[in-house]
Amino acid sequence: TTLFRSHLADVVDWMVEQDDKAKAKGKPGWISREQIKMHPENPFRFLTPARAQQVISAAPQCIGVVKQWKEAKGKA
Repeated sequence: TTLFRSHLADVVDWMVEQDDKAKAKGKPGWISREQIKMHPENPFRFLTPARAQQVISAAPQCIGVVKQWKEAKGKA
């Protein structure tokens, strides 16, 4: 979606932070900083098709969460 694309960098930042938190708890993450550095033009290429579809389907909710996350981090 256009809304999702306009917030892509913020969504990727949020997903990487969630990945770091998951890995710290011994759980699998979504996407790592290393993966993004390898393919910054398509950071979601490492997501499973099912996970990618979840992200796309949840884009409007995800944007809301990311906006709140940015505000809490003082990035807004």
